[in-house]
Amino acid sequence: MHLKTKKRLRAVKPKPEKRARAVKLKTKRRAGAPKPKRPQFSTPPQLEPGAPSDLELMQAIQASDADALSQLYDRYNGILKALILRVVHNEAEADDLLQEIFMEIWNQAKNFSAQKGKPLGWMVTLARRRAIDGLRKKQA
Repeated sequence: MHLKTKKRLRAVKPKPEKRARAVKLKTKRRAGAPKPKRPQFSTPPQLEPGAPSDLELMQAIQASDADALSQLYDRYNGILKALILRVVHNEAEADDLLQEIFMEIWNQAKNFSAQKGKPLGWMVTLARRRAIDGLRKKQA
């Protein structure tokens, strides 16, 4: 076979498909460009002296005290919303899910056990699960 013919045959040969990369590639920002806004987790608020602990609030919610739920909401809505936003990437949807999560906290408070963990850990687990469920519903 002639050398030029071999080169043409190689050029026609299909290349194997490349697999998608699982690693997210970093992109460079332009000099002076502002950092993109991302939801940030905030630290749990410092309790004022005499304020009820999270455990006391959960026990009050178990006893159907709506004021305790309101205090818990004021204390942790920022942390839970940031967590939800990291999953759904939509502010309006995150607000809806946050309300659903606090309704679930109210309805499922009897399932909380202090021996199994802290109230914040339980709420974060509820929020994460609900956010993932919301994402699955949207994709279906």
